[in-house]
Amino acid sequence: ARAPGANLALEDCSAERREAGFGQTINGSATIRNHSAQPSDNATLSITAGPRARPVEVKLPPIPAHSALRVDFPITITGRDRDLLCTARVTSATDPFPHDDTWHFQVAVRPPVTVLCVNGTPAAAASDRETFFLVNALAPRAAAVAETDTDVRECDLAELKDRQLFQYAVIILAGVPALDAELRD
Repeated sequence: ARAPGANLALEDCSAERREAGFGQTINGSATIRNHSAQPSDNATLSITAGPRARPVEVKLPPIPAHSALRVDFPITITGRDRDLLCTARVTSATDPFPHDDTWHFQVAVRPPVTVLCVNGTPAAAASDRETFFLVNALAPRAAAVAETDTDVRECDLAELKDRQLFQYAVIILAGVPALDAELRD
C-alpha cells in the first residue's frame, strides 16, 4: 500500500467585487496550503459557480512542504440571483485528509440600476444644473468609492425626446414643472 501523500487544504477563496451581469467573467483567487513535511503531488482545483455551471479546472503544480500557493481563476456569472454560490475544491489522489479541501463563497451579482436625470433648467455652469446634486449623490466620483449600484446618465429636457426611455429603470425629472405634448408622446 502506498503511504499517504501531502495534506492540501484550501485556506482562502474569494472573488473580486465588481458589478457583474449574466454571462460576464470575473476573477477569483484561492490560497492552497500544503500542511505536510513533504511536497505535494500534482493536484486539481475545481471551481463551480452556481448549481448548473460546469466546473472550471486549474491544474496545480507540486506545492513544496509547509508552503502555500495562490491560484487565480475565472468565474463566469451563470445566474441572475443576487448572490451566486460558488464552491472551490482541491483534489489530490494522495491527500489523506479531504475534510479541508472544500471552500464555499458567494459572488455578489447585481446589475446596476440605470438612472436618467433630466435637467429642466438650462445652466452654463455644471454646478448650477438642477441635476448636479442628484447625479453626484447617485454616482459619487470620489476615489474612495470603488463601485456604485447605479449607472447614472444625464440629459437636458430638450434631449429627452431623442432618448430610448425603455433602457432606464428610473427617470428623474429635476426642475421640470410640466411636460409639453411633444415630450409626453
